Amino acid sequence: MFRAVSLLLVVSTFTPSWAADLPVKIPPSRMIYSWTGFYAGLSGGYNDIRTIPTTTFTDPNGVIGSVIDAGILLLPKPQNGFGFIGGGQIGYNFQTGIWLVGVESDLSVTAAKSSETMTGIASSFAPIIATTLTQRLNVLGTTRARFGVISNNVMLYGTGGLAYGHVEDSLFIRNTDDLTQNFSSARSGMQVGWTAGAGVEVGMDQWSAKFEYLYYDLGNRTSVALPSDSVGLPGAFATLDQSTRGQLLRVGLNYRFTSGEVR
Repeated sequence: MFRAVSLLLVVSTFTPSWAADLPVKIPPSRMIYSWTGFYAGLSGGYNDIRTIPTTTFTDPNGVIGSVIDAGILLLPKPQNGFGFIGGGQIGYNFQTGIWLVGVESDLSVTAAKSSETMTGIASSFAPIIATTLTQRLNVLGTTRARFGVISNNVMLYGTGGLAYGHVEDSLFIRNTDDLTQNFSSARSGMQVGWTAGAGVEVGMDQWSAKFEYLYYDLGNRTSVALPSDSVGLPGAFATLDQSTRGQLLRVGLNYRFTSGEVR
């Protein structure tokens, strides 16, 4: 019994001296990605534009009569066009836990255009009436809130807010039997509406790449087409009401001004 106790005392006395020399493995710390901060970047993709035009005629003197029949000439019919869109964006993110709140503003140039020519035969003198409608979206911008859920360096988000764009539209109505009964109008200007969509963004240190979908509605606007012969058709005019809506798919690359990775 005395020898066993003595052995234990000897072992306990010398154990710390050699155990302290053994290497200790420390588990590597996991990088935590932070989305908080200002950022700026570039984006580009596909833009689809859609419009539903409606044309009505006013002829207080009854000169036109049924030669130009608005019902035959142009029924409301959707028109679609598409084109490239590209530009830049700036924004700010604030992260708390797995949630993100932010704001982003972007401005892009686009080549989206819709154009269609329709023909009809008026009921009285049977001339051929050709109507050409064209709409072009030159610039599109948005200012949106973003609400996201985060899994480290991956973020899924929904977004929505203000949309605005520079739109050109034109109407040309041609009567093949009587050139004095041609009508034309051209108008361009800014339109304001709303947008909503969703996206996914993946961070890599101070850089991040995103894929985004947006639907936008820039509202309706009305323009007036006047006859080429205002003397022969006093007081006559055609009214064009045209909507501007669309959707876009784009990819983007952002640079954050603070490092995304923290321990």
